[in-house]
Amino acid sequence: SDLNPATTIVVTVTVKGEDETLAVTRTMKSWLLQGLGSHKRPDLVVSRHMLLVTGNEKAGRGGIVKPEGMFLIPEHTRCEAFTTFTAAGLLPMSIVFGWRIVEKIIAGAHDLDTHFVETNPRHNLPVLLALADIWNDAFLHCLAGRIVSPFTEALSSYPAFLAALESQTCGGGNNGGSDNNKSASKGRGTSNGVGSATHQNGKVAAEKRNTVMGNGPSAVTIDGGLNGNYDRSLYQGGRVV
Repeated sequence: SDLNPATTIVVTVTVKGEDETLAVTRTMKSWLLQGLGSHKRPDLVVSRHMLLVTGNEKAGRGGIVKPEGMFLIPEHTRCEAFTTFTAAGLLPMSIVFGWRIVEKIIAGAHDLDTHFVETNPRHNLPVLLALADIWNDAFLHCLAGRIVSPFTEALSSYPAFLAALESQTCGGGNNGGSDNNKSASKGRGTSNGVGSATHQNGKVAAEKRNTVMGNGPSAVTIDGGLNGNYDRSLYQGGRVV
């Protein structure tokens, strides 16, 4: 490996505290201690070179990191799509770019929040984008997704990032009927009226859930190419995505 333990900071980001992620963190901890243990006390190595960001308070137990090196993601943002402005996003960005850049990013987010709260719906970008999604999905039944075209080189990777967020928040909706199906199957084996009611209620709940999730927004995001090159070729060629 080209990494130097003396100049390496390990930042682990795990929303739920998955065992696989924590196992990799322990491996990196062993690597750091092997490389620096003869020069520094083990507790100093861990405190200065290891950080953990998680939504699971139990993930930091067992001495994987020092208590001061653990950052807890707030409960209302414990979904990967909404962690950008928590320690999960701000901590790595501050290490890579410096806090002055991160302050500008936070200020830009605040400006957009202010725009959303104070701007008339006719000119409110988040509202207009949401209404466009509702119109395309609910009225035009266009479930092919949306095309995102960056118009600056700095945002060339944004469509891929957005696609990941969309798939996390909108892509798993049609898989969630298993719990309701289980409750319905429990009711089938009984012969009394309570069992029948349980079966019917479970069936109705499953149907309602599948209907709601099935009508959710599409999770597909298509890269329109830098400056909309791919977008324009589709439009001019009359092709339907």
